[in-house]
Order: sequence, then C-alpha cells, then structure tokens
Amino acid sequence: MGHREDLLAGAKKCLLERGYARTTARDIVAASGTNLASIGYHFRSKDALMMTALFEVLEGSMEPSVPAAEGDPEAPWDFEADLDEVIGSFVDKRPYWALSIEVYAQTRDNPDLQKVFADYFQIMRADLARKLVGADADDHAERTAGSAYLAMLSGLSLQWMIDPERAPSAKELAAGLRTVADRMDGADRRKDDADGADG
Repeated sequence: MGHREDLLAGAKKCLLERGYARTTARDIVAASGTNLASIGYHFRSKDALMMTALFEVLEGSMEPSVPAAEGDPEAPWDFEADLDEVIGSFVDKRPYWALSIEVYAQTRDNPDLQKVFADYFQIMRADLARKLVGADADDHAERTAGSAYLAMLSGLSLQWMIDPERAPSAKELAAGLRTVADRMDGADRRKDDADGADG
C-alpha cells in the first residue's frame, strides 16, 4: 500500500479503537507508520482524512442486514431471522455501532460530519428500498419503505448500545410491528367506512 492507503487504514483503526473525538493526527501517524506531512499531501488536513475514513467505515462495515429476498418482493421473508442478524452485529461489531452513535452527537455543530451521515443515510435508504420492494425501487419507495426500515434499525441500535438487557429481541420487535400494522389497518378501514357512508 502507498501512504494514502496506509493513512486511511490507520485512521479507520483509530476511529474504532479511540473514537472520533479522541483521535489525533499523531495517533493516525503512529497507527499508519507514515508521517504528519503525508496527511497534508494526500488529504490536505486531518479532518478531511477523518471524513474519508469515517465514510468508508460506515459504508463498508456497518451495512445492516437486509431482507434475504434480495430484491424479489414476492419471495418469503423471514423477518425475525434477518433481525437476529442485525442484533448479532450489535455484539460482533460493537465498535462500529459505538462510533456511529458517538458521531451522531457531533453532527449538529459539524457540517462536514452531517454531510457524511446524510450521504450514508441516502445510500442506505436506496439500498434497503431496492431489497424490500425490488430492483426498480423509485424515490417514493426510498422515502417510504427504505426510510421506515432505516428508522427501525437506527432506533434498535440505540437501544442495544445503551440498554442491551432491556432492548427488544427480534421476536418482540416483530410482534410490536404487527400490533402497529394492525392498528393502522383498523384506522384505515374505519376511515374507508366513514368515507363510504358520507358518499
């Protein structure tokens, strides 16, 4: 690897071991076996290097489990099995999820970080929508199905990182979603009945 790749690898290592806020330029140099001048030459600044490394960590290592149907909306979907994979990643990949939560808290005051997460979320919305409703998923599918699944995963990750003893299991979450869906269906039926009566 060249110095650029070494720096990226070192920055990723520091992000996972030390976190975003505690990583210094010297930490990255020590982890990468390079020098401070290389950071300026290849990335212009330590912050730019960190943004690149953070995006690659998010994109490459934190992609959540998605429906096994792989784009076939008619195929059977074992939701609980997929969710079990996600929950397993909260243990197996805890440093990645912990890093994500740490950085969430800093996005309000850091436009560059905010953009990294905004871009990452859009990638995930699109990817999840394609795998939920099919390869031809459009913007509407991204903003509905993709956003809903991503919102569920984000909230689930927070619960498992902060309070794993009381965080929901895959079975419990599936049951909860069915309850929500039943309530929504009931409300829709009542609305349809009311509209029919008015007509």
